[in-house]
Amino acid sequence: MPTALANALTVEQQIRPKLAEPFPRNSEFWVCPKTNLKVPKEPIQNMRWRRDLLKRSYNDPVMQHDLLVACQESKLFWVNAFCWTFHQWDVNPKTGKRTAAKNQHVPFVTWEVQDDCFNMFDWCLENGEDILVNKSRDMGASWCCMAYIHWNWLFTPYAQMLEMSRTKEYVDQTANMKALFPKHDYMNRWLPWWMKPPECLPEQKNRSCMHLYNELNLPVLGHTRTGQPSVANAVLKKLGDRHPAVNAIRQ
Repeated sequence: MPTALANALTVEQQIRPKLAEPFPRNSEFWVCPKTNLKVPKEPIQNMRWRRDLLKRSYNDPVMQHDLLVACQESKLFWVNAFCWTFHQWDVNPKTGKRTAAKNQHVPFVTWEVQDDCFNMFDWCLENGEDILVNKSRDMGASWCCMAYIHWNWLFTPYAQMLEMSRTKEYVDQTANMKALFPKHDYMNRWLPWWMKPPECLPEQKNRSCMHLYNELNLPVLGHTRTGQPSVANAVLKKLGDRHPAVNAIRQ
């Protein structure tokens, strides 16, 4: 093997992410380090646990308040208790082979590597650092980014976030799950009535093109990269999707 190629392979091996084996390696239960609440991690058990939470809290204002406080305290508790994802492919973790998903609507039960991703987002925000997510397909990186922003839209007072992509259609296009804002609409549809801000679904007053408003907070704003985002220096978080197609993500 030529020396240059051997050296290149060595560099690739050094930077390649290493996943726990077997992957995914979730325990049966996860205890939130911030709230001390116990969450089932096996998908079927997690759905049953969520169903029980929703039934018990439906007409219980005290429980609703306690759950809102827990979600505000812990992003990962909110994700694992109330966030759902949409996917059209299942992936065999051993072979990597993709097959049509039997269920497109899946509770967001995070893997360890996704927990690390959320924690890294927190660290970058707290320390004023940027982060580039070098992702592969079907690892949920896009949903991690969207869930992180959505949590802030729900629970961070007066937060403004900016989302950008290559074209307007990749920022906001009705029912296009490759676009950014339909993922927010999707997450809102699954929220319980007592957690979902008013009038925030498509065609309602707080949801317009590339704009999502929480009456308790400031809006999430979306911009296509065909022009310069006008409020880039005044936002809490700035997300650039499909980075290789974006000319200048950092302004």
